[in-house]
Amino acid sequence: MSIPRSKGLHALQRWRSFGEDRAALARQLALRAVAEATAAVAAVQDRAQAASEQRLRLLQSPLLDLARLTASAGMEEAAWRQVQACQQRLKHAEDDALLAREQHETAHRMARAVAHRATRVVAIERDAAEKHVFDSLVELRGRLRGGPHD
Repeated sequence: MSIPRSKGLHALQRWRSFGEDRAALARQLALRAVAEATAAVAAVQDRAQAASEQRLRLLQSPLLDLARLTASAGMEEAAWRQVQACQQRLKHAEDDALLAREQHETAHRMARAVAHRATRVVAIERDAAEKHVFDSLVELRGRLRGGPHD
């Protein structure tokens, strides 16, 4: 006896649903990474701004200490390099989030397509089974009367 097509479609539907769940999780993780990178950029920018303000205070002080000023300028430069690095990580996180969104949407569309196809195939199989039962009853009725019946 052959396996109904609906069983294969139901297996494919479960697999596609699993893929959609994985894509949704990847999307959530990517969005969380974007949020964390955004927070990191804000924190590093605050530190860089504080270093800039510290250097400005040293420049405005009545006694100019070149060693402290040089150290402060170095710290400020390092802080702004950190800001640039964090902004690059944020850009990569945003790109990853966009890719994860596209993959999730694709997985969702694929899962819906299989679900719709499975619904149609189940309806077709149900109709075929009803027709088979009806044809069998007609055939049995014809046999009881002693002749073919259409």
